[in-house]
Amino acid sequence: CKLCSGRLFFELLNSNQERFISCYPQTQATVPQELPDPVKKAFEEAQICLAANAPNGALLMCRRAVQEALDDLKAPKGDLPTQLKALVDNHTITPALKEWADHARIGGRIAAHGTGGADWGDPQLQWGSQEDAQAVIEFCNSFFEYVYVMPERNRQRRANTLDSPANANP
Repeated sequence: CKLCSGRLFFELLNSNQERFISCYPQTQATVPQELPDPVKKAFEEAQICLAANAPNGALLMCRRAVQEALDDLKAPKGDLPTQLKALVDNHTITPALKEWADHARIGGRIAAHGTGGADWGDPQLQWGSQEDAQAVIEFCNSFFEYVYVMPERNRQRRANTLDSPANANP
């Protein structure tokens, strides 16, 4: 809804005259609960933009979600490449993940400034597409899985292992 920024829900009839509930915009994926709130908010908005066929909005919000994550991960101040290199240097992310992040960063630059198309593979590109946005969302899913979800699952697994009766002292 443009007034309250909430989703719109509709009760509809399908071709068999059966009622069902739908909403706009429809998102196709959920955001991991392990994400810090600022990251989660930006990534949820990216998902909504993608579902609403607003790829440049999705690209920009993915870029915002990554920046929120970098701030949360205590990356030093500076431009995005410098921050990503620092995370590689302190072993927070892998070099391969940094390389993928650089590609996603270019998608955000195209959406924000209409530049970077040559780095994306098309020098004439000035607007992102749904496919571009989907690719950057895929990166964000992997990035957030690596830096937030997997460490939290491991922490929970270890806590459960330590709390199991098999580990109790007699």
